[in-house]
Amino acid sequence: MEGELDRVHSASSLRLLLTDPLGFVWKYAFRWDEPADVEGEEPVLLDPLAVGDLVHNVLEKAVAILECMGGFAGAPREALEAAISSAVDEVRLKWESSVPVPPKVIWEKTLRKAGELALLALTFDLLPLPGQRSYVEVPFGSAVSYQTPLVTPWDPAAPVLVRELGIRVSGRIDRLDLSGDAQTARVIDYKAVGKCPPEDPGLKNGNELQRCLYSVAVRALLPGIQHVDASLLYPTEQRLFTLDQPDQFIGQLVSYLRLAYENIRDGKAPPGIGAESKYNKLKFAFPSNADGIYFPSKRAARDSTVGSLLTLWEAS
Repeated sequence: MEGELDRVHSASSLRLLLTDPLGFVWKYAFRWDEPADVEGEEPVLLDPLAVGDLVHNVLEKAVAILECMGGFAGAPREALEAAISSAVDEVRLKWESSVPVPPKVIWEKTLRKAGELALLALTFDLLPLPGQRSYVEVPFGSAVSYQTPLVTPWDPAAPVLVRELGIRVSGRIDRLDLSGDAQTARVIDYKAVGKCPPEDPGLKNGNELQRCLYSVAVRALLPGIQHVDASLLYPTEQRLFTLDQPDQFIGQLVSYLRLAYENIRDGKAPPGIGAESKYNKLKFAFPSNADGIYFPSKRAARDSTVGSLLTLWEAS
């Protein structure tokens, strides 16, 4: 397992390590995955993950257009609407030429909805940073070569370390705003789909790691930064959740990850709370009626094995 633990981690792999140790072993050591869909099969509807990707694509293109026209910050609504319309057209062509899309009527409605969500996201009332430059879908910590030239504030292949653990992480920041003097940064994780919580979800039982990882990446790659705001934005509900004490949350995350590493190395890899999720793609590997019989019967033994990870799983 050392090779799997020492891999360049993403938010997804670390989330799985924290919430479902057995799932982490299955996915990264055994290389198990859910059965693939029939190639080329036309979907009736896009699943929530695909809808999120679609909205992110529109946001990426729209902000790129606005930055080339003088800047996203302070752009009038008319310019935002025009940029989003152009972005939807560009994304439409890309998707239709590369992946199966729903039937025409449903596809058109999906594209309109993506444009509406993008407009809600970009018109959210945020005070522009002085001399702000905005970047979208900003890669970090990855040696992957990208097909199109990217305007980024750093070298995308430069390593990003969670220094306390000595592990490398990579990913993409949904949106990064930088002040003109490069002293202040604002990172935003868009939540285009999913239910908006009534209050800041924090680490959300190990499921909400992006804000912490984005903050780590910005500080590692822009050492002159003095202040980083890290936020979740729910466009539909127009709610923004900003970490009040990012260092505290990063410290908590590091502590939980250290314990998860120790557990795996000690051979303690039970199915965690993530295994019980309806979104668990490897649930087919468990016994029939796992929710009704298997998971409840194993819960006490599991809880006695994972140590303080149980505190994370039970956090309200």
